[in-house]
Amino acid sequence: MEVRLYKLKFLTPKGFRIGGGNQDTLEPLTMGGKYVIPASSLKGVLRRTSEIVCGHSPNHEEVDPKKVYEENSKNEEITAIARAKGVLSVERQKEFAELYTQYKCQIERLYGGDFFAGAISIADVTLDGEVLERAHSSMDRKKGKVLEKHLYTEKYLNVKQFEVKVVVRGNEAQECWNKTLKFLNEVGTFLGGGKSRGIGLLALDLEESLVGEVNGLTSPPTWYKLKPYLEGKKELK
Repeated sequence: MEVRLYKLKFLTPKGFRIGGGNQDTLEPLTMGGKYVIPASSLKGVLRRTSEIVCGHSPNHEEVDPKKVYEENSKNEEITAIARAKGVLSVERQKEFAELYTQYKCQIERLYGGDFFAGAISIADVTLDGEVLERAHSSMDRKKGKVLEKHLYTEKYLNVKQFEVKVVVRGNEAQECWNKTLKFLNEVGTFLGGGKSRGIGLLALDLEESLVGEVNGLTSPPTWYKLKPYLEGKKELK
């Protein structure tokens, strides 16, 4: 199985806020004295982006469970998972069909489904940074009016960039992953709260991002610039 490593440099010109708090103050998330972006938050951002550019295919609501089971119950690639999950039987053909459609979907293969783990692993990001504060008032969105006595303080990190380390195993969802990275570079997305105020604007810096090949268990990975690889000017082994 091929394994590729990524060091993705993201630009955040307006800073960002990951965290929560009480009614009066929204605090950035910390862990061990460091500010942190959980892997789960990053995975959610990446998955939503992949869903935009790749979509889900096939749709499990559009398949015939009986037909799917009859045509694929001998397919060892799928039945190995179905057997382990206890859905390899006529009585469980609906669940078998759900497994099949998830297995054939690049989104589920990349990020994981109900029956199997995804191809992607993401590390938490820990960082230092300046904390800025803004005062805001809450809105009654139905009435379009500011609520009285509903002032609160939002604290966010004034960090202009950070690096995310990612591992992608196998080639089954590589096309979708490449499209996701291109979209993040060309369009961008948002991370965390404060989106309506521009906080959390996120874009991938292809010039500073790297992709690495694993050359065995004992050798260090070989790193390449990500941009020429995504543009098709460089092929990995």
